[in-house]
Amino acid sequence: MPGYFHEKASIVKKTNQMDIVKVLKTNYSKFYNLLAKHKLVKMISSADNLTIFALSNETLGSIMLSKEKILDHILQYSRSPPPNYKKMKTFKTLSDIRVSATKYKKYIKKSREIITNQGNVYKTDEIL
Repeated sequence: MPGYFHEKASIVKKTNQMDIVKVLKTNYSKFYNLLAKHKLVKMISSADNLTIFALSNETLGSIMLSKEKILDHILQYSRSPPPNYKKMKTFKTLSDIRVSATKYKKYIKKSREIITNQGNVYKTDEIL
């Protein structure tokens, strides 16, 4: 067709990225163990667009967190991290509450993310 220009879109393949559960189990074993204790692993493995703020093993130590507190460390939006997160004042966590975005944004900015098939994982050093 004259005058028609078609450029191939570049497609990002997620097939080479790790599974979010494997990342948590490998890098954040104590956080993963809490997910397993509260029977959240299946939910995490079947969800998309998660932003998880995983507590480091050092931070968790022997602390036991409630299911709701674990879910406070997980966001689910249309993308990971949430679209326009820089402008957002609050985030809605999987525990179904709204929280101030200030602490969470700090980790998105400073923490190295791990990109997985189901979303991103950020390391935190405090209970949010």
